[in-house]
Amino acid sequence: MGTTPVIRLGTFVPAQGEIVQIQESGQPGVRLVNNISGDNLRHFQVGKGEAVIPATDAANNVATVVWQVDADHSTLSATILMR
Repeated sequence: MGTTPVIRLGTFVPAQGEIVQIQESGQPGVRLVNNISGDNLRHFQVGKGEAVIPATDAANNVATVVWQVDADHSTLSATILMR
């Protein structure tokens, strides 16, 4: 049985099953805006082009997801599932 990959959003490591909300902003970097307890949701703002989530396994293999932001800059949400 393999190990669970580590998923990162900037320096933050979302937990298995955690829901994150990612919103693009004009400020560079990744910032945690707030924790919304009760429904296990964390809201992040990321700089333009920085909505990137890499996953690294124990053998240092890396897979990356790059979020695409709509023209109206709508907020994207994703459930992170690790298997």
